[in-house]
Amino acid sequence: MALLIDGHNLIAKMPGMSLADPEDEQQLIQILRRYVWRKRKKISVVFDPGLSPGYSTPATSSRNIRVTYAPPNHTADSVIIQQVKRHRNPREVIVVTSDREIIRTVQKYGAQTISSRAFASELRAVTQPVPDDNEKPMAETGAVSPDEVAYWLHVFQGDK
Repeated sequence: MALLIDGHNLIAKMPGMSLADPEDEQQLIQILRRYVWRKRKKISVVFDPGLSPGYSTPATSSRNIRVTYAPPNHTADSVIIQQVKRHRNPREVIVVTSDREIIRTVQKYGAQTISSRAFASELRAVTQPVPDDNEKPMAETGAVSPDEVAYWLHVFQGDK
């Protein structure tokens, strides 16, 4: 199942985050990266128009996270609805929003929904740093350090 997230709607439900913070979108993207890494999900997050309308730069999007800014004179709501309408199988899409109009519309196309508040709780639970000897998270840049490569080679190859 692919997740399609109403970005600003989710930020408003995230503890410790504020829509007034100019770094709010980047903070959410970093949290989503940790979520994707742990849950192995594909995510599309849509924000209302900002400084960078259209698809984002490679610095914000990644293989498993696509970040989109609504074009001028559109909203994230309209972009989300269009993405669901155009999806080859909307039943495979879970839309994260608390906007009742979006919920009603995407459900007509067969998409599932989860409230932003419920997903924010899931994000907090999944992305809390929990040290574990068996888990070595990637650096924030997404690059794998030589130590991480050695660790995973040891895990998968064992002591040969």
